[in-house]
Amino acid sequence: MENENIENIEQNQDGSNNEFVENNFVSVKIFDQDISLKITDVSKEYLENISGYIDETVKLIKEANPYFNDKMVLTLAALNIADMLHRKEFENDEQRQYFSDCTNNLHEKTMTIIQMIDNRKNKNSKL
Repeated sequence: MENENIENIEQNQDGSNNEFVENNFVSVKIFDQDISLKITDVSKEYLENISGYIDETVKLIKEANPYFNDKMVLTLAALNIADMLHRKEFENDEQRQYFSDCTNNLHEKTMTIIQMIDNRKNKNSKL
């Protein structure tokens, strides 16, 4: 899946740090790899935060599974992050449906009350 907001430009071999920002680029470190990212419509801090999250996830998996090779560690990190994303999307869908149901229920009750008021007005006007 391609993200239009973040473009991987080049992998730094010079050991540059996370402070590098020039011409809308930021250098981040993930799993001991320096990576330059182009900043498009997100902030430098956002890229640093998500890169830090990925780095922390990878390191935790490596610590828990020291005999796994890097490819396996990175694959497990990707699966864990994707799982979390999909769970949050599912939760958001459930919440959206719940609020939609509540809104519909409230609308129906409001319409019933309006109808009752109209009926009462009509009944009183005939008297």
